[in-house]
Amino acid sequence: MATKTAAFHSQSDAFRMRGCVNGQAWLGLIIWLLICLTMAGCAIQSPQKKVIHQNRYLRCEAPTKIRTDMVIFVNQARAKMRRCGLQLQKAVPKIRWNQRLTIAARRHSYDMATNNRLQHDGSDGSDVGIRAIRAGYQWQIVGENVSAGHQTSQEVIQKWLQSKGHCQNIMNLKFVDIGAACYRNPNSTYGTYWTLVLAVPQR
Repeated sequence: MATKTAAFHSQSDAFRMRGCVNGQAWLGLIIWLLICLTMAGCAIQSPQKKVIHQNRYLRCEAPTKIRTDMVIFVNQARAKMRRCGLQLQKAVPKIRWNQRLTIAARRHSYDMATNNRLQHDGSDGSDVGIRAIRAGYQWQIVGENVSAGHQTSQEVIQKWLQSKGHCQNIMNLKFVDIGAACYRNPNSTYGTYWTLVLAVPQR
């Protein structure tokens, strides 16, 4: 900010001098303006560096593919009776995709990838309920599965079905909506970070 403020002061001084000197002042003014434009160009490029930094954390798959695959594989799992740990779970109805839950999942996966952490709590202390509400989803019941290191939706669903708590979330009769996302950070411990949010809306 100090450099930018000094530039504005210099510009004001130059315009005051413009009417008091001969043609050499005009040449000086033109050179000065070229310097200012060059400095302005550098200032404009600074935000782009931040965008490039953020783009290091890329989505694992195209959002449309995650949406299609998650709905298919979650509903295939729910269509069959299965054991979650020692508990036998009956087949349950299909779920539907919800974009607001997807936003909540996307934000959490990005947070985990950015901060190299695999937890249900966000880096800001939020839980899945808070994140769903922030995304505009008013829930009656909400649940969340997270995982890391998997490359595809099918792979991560299969892994969740082998874990009692994650399997029970997927097979929960009450859940009717899901949203999911994955972000990749090649410099992190696990590389990929997946989030599946399941919920029942308020009536």
